[in-house]
Amino acid sequence: MAGVAHPTRQARRSRDSRVASNPNNAAPRTELVRGGTEPDSKEEEGINCDFIDNKQIGVDLEKEKETLQDFIEFAFQIKEKITGNFRSTINKLKVLHAAQSVGLKTPDTYIVNSKSELTSILSEHESFISKSIFECCPIRDEHNQYEITNKTSMIESHLIETLPSNFFYTLIQNEVKKSFEIRAFYIHGCVYAAAMLTQNNIKTSVDYRNYEDEKPTRTIPYDLPQDIIEKLTKLMHSINLNTGSFDLIYYNDEYIFLEVNPVGQFGMVSYPCNSYLEKIIAEKI
Repeated sequence: MAGVAHPTRQARRSRDSRVASNPNNAAPRTELVRGGTEPDSKEEEGINCDFIDNKQIGVDLEKEKETLQDFIEFAFQIKEKITGNFRSTINKLKVLHAAQSVGLKTPDTYIVNSKSELTSILSEHESFISKSIFECCPIRDEHNQYEITNKTSMIESHLIETLPSNFFYTLIQNEVKKSFEIRAFYIHGCVYAAAMLTQNNIKTSVDYRNYEDEKPTRTIPYDLPQDIIEKLTKLMHSINLNTGSFDLIYYNDEYIFLEVNPVGQFGMVSYPCNSYLEKIIAEKI
């Protein structure tokens, strides 16, 4: 094999003597046996390290860690009832499919990577939005503050003309008209919801994360219909989550499911609505 030298004769003698000294013919242990003096170079040792890529080692070690973390999560789940999730992210596309399967309405969703595909799809609806396939990617600005760079945004026709023929995979959805948005916190079959009056401000009308400190979005307690709660509960069971935060849209007597955050931040519901979810969570666990 290229780059790996054969054992030296001295190493063979050392290995053979170990086997010969086993009178009971017991199965030998797995050992690294190296006879003779220390080699003066990697070439004498029989290991060619020229091909080793430090970045690849980092990737491999990360996989080792992920495998261990996966087993630790598995070990806890089979022994204990855990409130919360080890996963901080979840596949949005899988969740949308699962939501449709339990009867929730979702936006029409497409993944495109060409100008021709995009143009063809845009002809089917009046307007579209674009959002990340994975998660938002916050970066720090010059003041060391986090800024979300890939929020939900409208697809404007004049920008399409500037696109190349092919581009990176992009998630687009038909724009859903809103009366208001709903953030709902779920924990073990119970749902606590709040209505966010995002349409009162043009800055938050497309994405509520376009916060305006001088004019914060008004948030009030909201009671979801029982059939929507039941569908959300079925969804959480199907994707194996016991806590999470839903984003929904209400318009014209319909509820449109957008996504679920598996981390389940509850402050956006608890604080403005005086729901005291901290106490409820403490009682659950």
